[in-house]
Amino acid sequence: MHKLTHILPFVAFLACLAFAIPTNAGLGEKLYNEFLDNDGFYDDEEWQRYVETIGGNLLEHVNTGRRDIYFFILDEPAVNAFATPDGYIFVNRGLLIFLETEDQLAAVIGHEIGHVVAEHGKKQKLTELSGKVAGIAATLMTGRREMMQVSDASAKALIAGYGREMELEADQIGAQIIARAGYSPLAVIDALQVLKDQSMFATEERGQPATYHGLFATHPQNDRRLHEIVNYALGSLPDSLTEPVGDFWKLLDGLKFGGATPRGLLSQNVFYDRGARVVIEFPPSWFVRYSQQRVTGEAKGGSNVAWVAVTPHTPDGAIDPRTFVRETLKRTELRNERDVPVGNGRTAYFAEIELADSNRLSLLAVVQLGQNVYSIRGEVGPKGDTQQFIEDFMTVLLGIRDMRPSDIQEDTSRKIRVIVAKPGMTYQELASSQNMSAKAAQVLRLLNGDYPRGEPRAGDNIKIIQ
Repeated sequence: MHKLTHILPFVAFLACLAFAIPTNAGLGEKLYNEFLDNDGFYDDEEWQRYVETIGGNLLEHVNTGRRDIYFFILDEPAVNAFATPDGYIFVNRGLLIFLETEDQLAAVIGHEIGHVVAEHGKKQKLTELSGKVAGIAATLMTGRREMMQVSDASAKALIAGYGREMELEADQIGAQIIARAGYSPLAVIDALQVLKDQSMFATEERGQPATYHGLFATHPQNDRRLHEIVNYALGSLPDSLTEPVGDFWKLLDGLKFGGATPRGLLSQNVFYDRGARVVIEFPPSWFVRYSQQRVTGEAKGGSNVAWVAVTPHTPDGAIDPRTFVRETLKRTELRNERDVPVGNGRTAYFAEIELADSNRLSLLAVVQLGQNVYSIRGEVGPKGDTQQFIEDFMTVLLGIRDMRPSDIQEDTSRKIRVIVAKPGMTYQELASSQNMSAKAAQVLRLLNGDYPRGEPRAGDNIKIIQ
């Protein structure tokens, strides 16, 4: 009852926003409804109003006069933000924790407004993608493009970016907007620097960078064209900078870091689906993410080595896995089909997916558990080992099981806390005091803009994880 009473005001708040949203259902509106139906929004009305107010203030300074743009925060730990052609801008809470000022947040929002105003989505024909809304929602929330096997270039643009020229145009428009609104356009470079550091850390950890679409190989501090854009925008600043909409650091204190979402809890390589009461286990060294639609794991080194995605389905009535493949998944490009035992007297459907490249291996399995049917799709990458991939794929297939009493865990989500640094304080000391992982000191450096070798300065506010 307590949880319900906590959520109801926020749901009502979102419902009120919906009355102001146009009814011609474009991609953004369909994504909005998908997130709303699947508890995809971050349950914090203060943060939502904060982002909405910043976005609304920026819209007052859009030269085209466009005002029908809407702003939302998604309850996802991935570092991502994106805009749709019909003016919906979504920011993951996982991006917020790496920012340090309201100006940086305004820069991120301004960049996304730039994509909408410049109609980059329409130019890439993204309005034609609404039929794939569930898969797109999963991919955009996590920032992992391999979660949806997208073949057309327009869908890839929405997921991975529009290319350097359009991204720079969005930076240019965004820098002008935030400058006219009284925010420092230098925050464009600062925000990209924060995100670039996070991407570099992801590369170091997993062998594959994060995929925030505004980033390119060029380092933000050395990007000549980006600096030209920002320097030009400085001329649009008013006589005085704007007063902050809110206290950014106060809002950061208590912001959820990683951990559970309404759907379930991820603990290292194991996902606990609370709603379905199912456990999905990946190999120990794999990096795992989840969305409302599926759970995806990558081998160390990223999808270039191997990846496996597990998707739950709820069929109408009982259906055997082989029939499900034919009638629901409608897969026909299969070979070496067979049944494999998965324990407790159950069997799973197992097959190879025929690919144009005969040197690559792609596998599909389907297993029924309770009311759900789970499809498991995986592929070995160009840098992967085929035999190891088969073993890892079977680990996932055999690792899908009913939840046991011992699996029921508390929400171990940690939160961002803000403290004042003392003289001589180090990130390693802070990490050790919190019993965090070996890489935790680097994570704290990332959170505080000190990656890769910086240390706290006495008297500064710093973010820690508790």
